[in-house]
Amino acid sequence: MASASPIDYINIEEDRPSSILVDEIIDEFVAITDYPSHRHNFQELIWIKSGYGTHIIDGVRYSLTPLDLALVGRGQVHKMEEAFGTNGYYIRFTDDFLKEETQILTRLFDPGTINNTISVPESEAQDFEQLLKLLVSEYLKEASFGKFTVLRHFLTALLVKAERYSRLTKAHNTQFEMANYQIYRQFTVLLEEHFRIQHDVGFYAKEVNLTPAQFSKLLHQIVGKTAKRLILERNLLEAKRYLQFTEMSVKEIATTLGYADPYHFSKLFKKAEQLAPQSYRQQWLKK
Repeated sequence: MASASPIDYINIEEDRPSSILVDEIIDEFVAITDYPSHRHNFQELIWIKSGYGTHIIDGVRYSLTPLDLALVGRGQVHKMEEAFGTNGYYIRFTDDFLKEETQILTRLFDPGTINNTISVPESEAQDFEQLLKLLVSEYLKEASFGKFTVLRHFLTALLVKAERYSRLTKAHNTQFEMANYQIYRQFTVLLEEHFRIQHDVGFYAKEVNLTPAQFSKLLHQIVGKTAKRLILERNLLEAKRYLQFTEMSVKEIATTLGYADPYHFSKLFKKAEQLAPQSYRQQWLKK
């Protein structure tokens, strides 16, 4: 029987103690079976300069084409499916590496709003690549004064540009600029830590010193969803990961996610996905 944490996490790089890894992609060719699905223990940016391919994030297949910037968030299930002569760069970093830039990290990598593919405008591509080259150059230097400070500034600039391009390609919720943004950020951190055992809005509201009604109203203003809905969606996302990538039974998944009654869990899942959990798994396996 499968265990409760069956999707392996990968770290930045086992032989590197640094909380950032920067590398170049040179004529990469990937066969469909080369890499298993895995979770990320870090945030990742993948910049495609040339070539093409596909990768899968939380069960959704995304194309990789020139001038694409792919974002893979910490905790997402990722698999590089195919690559045909791809060139570019990838950057992996932990949240701690940019601990002073929590707002931009949340705006770009929030589980509920992440835009996994950002198109870099052709007119901006040269400047964007130059910034990446500076990042790589600094990263490859031997230990030197201020190295990680410089890397943080380059990476922050890169993320700001990425957010700028994202705003050009999708409607941006201006409510992120509200003073209450920090409460939302606090909630997302709490949710990642407790979603398997705490499904009650009251628990999270108490942690941020609001009443449940005030808390849900605030979240609805920021992301257009109530606290109850966000908690449920986080659990459903994890359930879909287990259904897609493990052999855990529905009962085991329900228990792992803190639902004492598997029937109740199945009912919630079916209402949200229009499919019972087992039917969802069967449909996924046919893809």
